[in-house]
Amino acid sequence: MTASNSYKISGAPVFQGPADSDKGHYGVKYNLTVTLSNDTGSEKKVKIYIGARGTEYYAGAVKWSGDGVTYKIPAVKSYLDTPGSNQEGVEVATVTLASGASITRIITLSTAGAASTPALIAFQTL
Repeated sequence: MTASNSYKISGAPVFQGPADSDKGHYGVKYNLTVTLSNDTGSEKKVKIYIGARGTEYYAGAVKWSGDGVTYKIPAVKSYLDTPGSNQEGVEVATVTLASGASITRIITLSTAGAASTPALIAFQTL
């Protein structure tokens, strides 16, 4: 998926190719190591979400190493599809951390075919 091995359809508008270089594509696994720490005086919960970050939708699969299960991510629209609205997202995991606790886990993502590569990973402390 590089400009050099891409093609441009004869007569297509300028914005339609050839492709820019893009190292992300279907079948690649992206790993993000995440450390969650609770330095408060009480137990806390952290919710982890995946959303679309680009101008297109995001879809694929995600695995949170805390439970070892792979989950399907349905097509999630970008916030650019509906300006001014809340961005769609899919909850990946809810983690409970005792006061003073710290854990390190891996989030593994794989993009579905025809979906955009960029994903947003959001954390919400409750």
